[in-house]
Amino acid sequence: MRRNTKQIKAILKSRNTHKYLDLMLQNEEIAFVGIDPGKSGAMAIIYHDEVVVYPNPTTAVEAYAFIKDFQENSRLERGQYICIMENVHSMPRDGSKQAFSFGENKGIMSLIAYTLFARVIFETPATWMKHFKLKKGKTESTTKYKNRLKSLAISFFTNLKVTLKTSDALLIALYTKEKMHYAKHHQSINTDERTKARKVDRARSSTAGKRKPRLRRSRSA
Repeated sequence: MRRNTKQIKAILKSRNTHKYLDLMLQNEEIAFVGIDPGKSGAMAIIYHDEVVVYPNPTTAVEAYAFIKDFQENSRLERGQYICIMENVHSMPRDGSKQAFSFGENKGIMSLIAYTLFARVIFETPATWMKHFKLKKGKTESTTKYKNRLKSLAISFFTNLKVTLKTSDALLIALYTKEKMHYAKHHQSINTDERTKARKVDRARSSTAGKRKPRLRRSRSA
């Protein structure tokens, strides 16, 4: 069941997150996107009936071809995707060439995300990893930690061939899905609470508006 495109565009233009969530999560055909923007990263999309993973384009030419192919074969409209992209940056210890390459890859994936999806949110690695109760140990090597992420992704996506290159993107896509449903659930609760609060405030204001009659003092003879 597809929603009215004009309605989607109007809500996105107003940037009303609550209305956006309400519209998106009532829609049966909605896709949740997770992007690991590294050169060896990937983009994962969770539809209601399947999961698709794409390797990241690494050049402008590849990005153009990917965008064109995706738009021609996309099963949903642009407003029916919601995307979370990992907000990572180069480290001071990285060399100038490595830092430039990293920035270039992130720029390419940002361009793809903003072109294909109506809503793009940036989250730090610590934020989405905390959702899965993941934290790198002080003495744990990066390779061992990455393998832990891969094992977790395999446990969620048993029908997919999960690799070190795709595990982060899959977990971010799953985080996107769970985050949006959590937000929708609490939105409905908060809406009820706000309605009750408004009724209480209205009752108080109506009571405060009524002045108590002054008692006249009787004059002594």
